[in-house]
Amino acid sequence: MAAASPTAPPTAIPLSWTRLSSGQFLPRDRVTAIVIDPSDPGLLYVATENAGVYKSIDGGLSWQPAHSGLRRAKVLSLVMDPVNPAILFAGTELDGIYKSEDRAQTWRSASAGIELPGWDNVGVVAIDRKNGRHLYYDHGFGLFETVDGGETWRGPRADSCEKWHQNLVLHPLDGQILFLQGVDNGSGCREGVYVSRAGGSSWELSLETGPHDSWVALAIDDVDGGRLYASDRDRLYGSEDEGASWQIVLDHPCDVVAIAPGASQVAYCAFGGRVQETRDSGATWRLLQNADVTAIAVSPTDPQSIWAGGSGLRFSGDGGTSWSERSSGLGAGHGALRIDLSDSSVLYLETDAGGLYRSTDEGQRWELIGDQGRQQSFDLSPGTLYRAGVEGVLSSSDLGVTWTTIQVPGGSVFVGTNPRRPETLYAVTTQWNAEGPIYVSADNGRTWSEKSGYVPGGFPTVSVGSGAGERVYLVGDAWSMTRSDDAGETWERCADIGYAAHYGSPLTIDPRDDDLLYLATRVDGVLVSQNGCKSWGSRNDGLGSTFVDSIAIDPANPDTLYAGTESGTYVSFNGGMSWGEINEGLLGATVVYSIVVDPEGAVYAATPYGIFRLEG
Repeated sequence: MAAASPTAPPTAIPLSWTRLSSGQFLPRDRVTAIVIDPSDPGLLYVATENAGVYKSIDGGLSWQPAHSGLRRAKVLSLVMDPVNPAILFAGTELDGIYKSEDRAQTWRSASAGIELPGWDNVGVVAIDRKNGRHLYYDHGFGLFETVDGGETWRGPRADSCEKWHQNLVLHPLDGQILFLQGVDNGSGCREGVYVSRAGGSSWELSLETGPHDSWVALAIDDVDGGRLYASDRDRLYGSEDEGASWQIVLDHPCDVVAIAPGASQVAYCAFGGRVQETRDSGATWRLLQNADVTAIAVSPTDPQSIWAGGSGLRFSGDGGTSWSERSSGLGAGHGALRIDLSDSSVLYLETDAGGLYRSTDEGQRWELIGDQGRQQSFDLSPGTLYRAGVEGVLSSSDLGVTWTTIQVPGGSVFVGTNPRRPETLYAVTTQWNAEGPIYVSADNGRTWSEKSGYVPGGFPTVSVGSGAGERVYLVGDAWSMTRSDDAGETWERCADIGYAAHYGSPLTIDPRDDDLLYLATRVDGVLVSQNGCKSWGSRNDGLGSTFVDSIAIDPANPDTLYAGTESGTYVSFNGGMSWGEINEGLLGATVVYSIVVDPEGAVYAATPYGIFRLEG
């Protein structure tokens, strides 16, 4: 399907945000790509998994957000025009290509002609080193080509069989030669590295190793294109003859492979919390550092200058002997805000890395109270917290000072509580949108009863209606939703919902009507149901982005809604019928992870640049 577009330009509302905390206590977001300007090595760009694009003009000593115009903050690839370094292209998850012509000051969509299927596997941009107007884009299910700098795209190019594409690289001397990694999607296709010498119109298998489920890394040198590295989930392969033959060069995989510019014998492999280097084309390897690394780049003008991105960014100016942190100004990773049910001055912030933080002064100071788990939720009893842990439910009755583990039925995971019913917990088996057991405990996990219902895909979250908590919704982050009218005794499947927001509580329920629901989605904006999730319609008039990470309702004024999107925050005073922009005071951090509203109407937001409160 084509990428969704806002139906009207955003309207600014005269409200502003005040930052309560800078968020420096949080881990930085994971880096997905690093680009260095060859004409000015002090000018760098990084793409991140959740927080958009950042730019440095002082060699990484400081960073500023550089994603104005991006409607999608999950940027999976970033490339620079080899002739004009002011031009960059960003490949995103679920939203195609964006282009900047002013060194990332502003971005615009450049996806005309690209068929977006509504789900992605990757978002890879490959640029012709001989002609910056010639690029390829692969979203995992189709390959597209442009010859006019991204103004129009043609494709999808022919494929020899139906397979998922994991990675894509382009020959440095011939823009018609491409390599990609293909994974069988159930059609019986052979997995491995494929090569096209005809611009993607025909393909042949270059390396086959059997069914490995995933090919994770692919790299080609920028000198003559003769050297390639390809990693599946088991090992690293190398080729010195443009893929005509391959050899095993490491007996473990590489999550990231990078070849040094202008020196094809030098390469880097990141896997298992360590980075290795070879200086002899893979014959021998040495350990450079112990760190979880998701992106590597070597300066095109100084082979001793190496950048390693993971949770933040590290730099070595001596070929990897020593490293220093270069993350100042980079955005924090995703955080989901929640308000204590018994004391609205107490806030919680849960990161996707597993950390749980608490503030007892309305968001100004924070302390870590848990370092593993997810899906934080509350019990009816004051001071009682729950989280999904590795081996069951993590439970605390003293606001997170101490934790105990509650066992769940085998093969299931904790997904939430019923905060209107004491000691009521829910767990489901991990399935992909299928009928299965849904477990309910009414005695704090001492015993569980097995119910039958449709288990939503991904890791579902629990949302509970008003009154005695009879109405319960299970919201999956991919496609489906399930409803109970009797606190979990019986369940019925709702209409499909597409991609719900990943983190926190994507669903908000009108306190006046348990059938009136608002859902934050990652593609379709804000969806509303007026019949208890049986049917849905969109309400996106005025939203600047249809990638919505969070939605919240003012409990005292239920017609007032707040949406946190990947291009800022928005408010609606008429139940989502129209939206106005409220980004003043966010300091350029217009990626908004989470929004909550306390019973008195105070509004808080979590962004890559910290915790904010809405004033006025």
